[in-house]
Amino acid sequence: MADPVKLQVFLRGGLGNQLFQYSTGLYLSEKFDKELVLRTDLLPLSKDVVGGISRWPEQISGFRHSGILSKKVDQPENSTNLFSKYMQGMRMLGDWVPSLSSRINWLSSETTARLPDRLDRIAIINSYAPFKEMALENRIKLREQLTSLVAPSENFLSMRSDLEQHRPIIVHIRRGDYVGLERLYGDLDPKYYLEGLGYMKAQINTEKTWIFSDSPEEVPRELAVSLEAERVIGPADIPCPLENLVLMSLGTAIIAANSTFSWWSGLISSEGQPLVAPRSASAWTHNFSDVDDSIPGWKVLNVA
Repeated sequence: MADPVKLQVFLRGGLGNQLFQYSTGLYLSEKFDKELVLRTDLLPLSKDVVGGISRWPEQISGFRHSGILSKKVDQPENSTNLFSKYMQGMRMLGDWVPSLSSRINWLSSETTARLPDRLDRIAIINSYAPFKEMALENRIKLREQLTSLVAPSENFLSMRSDLEQHRPIIVHIRRGDYVGLERLYGDLDPKYYLEGLGYMKAQINTEKTWIFSDSPEEVPRELAVSLEAERVIGPADIPCPLENLVLMSLGTAIIAANSTFSWWSGLISSEGQPLVAPRSASAWTHNFSDVDDSIPGWKVLNVA
């Protein structure tokens, strides 16, 4: 039975998805005066792969967050346990019969149109749907929390100093587990990045460009040359995803990928900081949508 005075958030996915779950829990727990409990039962202890999809460990403890981290079980390496299968079933129930899941005080749908009427009754969140309005409502607090890292690395501190001094345009090229999933996330053409860079240079006074990528070895050399990139930064430089996200937010502008990682970098950047993002016709999942067009300084481009 769900505890009505607690709000339990069962974290899933990578950093961007975990942050959407966290921000939803943060918003609702503060609005309705509930204790926020961040459950890590559905996450592996270290990065692994299940069914060709990367799984990530808990990412929230890297910054000074609200709430309490808690778990009762761990996920086995490269596999899932019975509890995970049960929670997946409940998540699917939230999509199929949202009225039923909301009746037992669960938010498990991953469709933003299916928020229950009585948000005050929610006791369990098992969805990483991007409830962006809740994140935007708490933008200042989320920026303060995410940029307050618990144990920043020396490489992070050094690169942060360089970014604050040079203020380059940040280009985010997401590859990694997006490769092979083009039907879900699309496959951005170099023309998008060049168009985005042209747009940015018409808005701001800088010639410096840095590329951040989870797979820098897959960034075509001709693209890096065309973007006039001074640096191409990857996991070998900054292994921690949270540190990468914070560093990306410190540029003078962002050219985003179709990624929640890009979205969060934009959210915690200075308000009004320019950001260009794609809405790809070939993608099933759009991490930048109509709501983003209304954020000051953000421009969403329709691409093939």
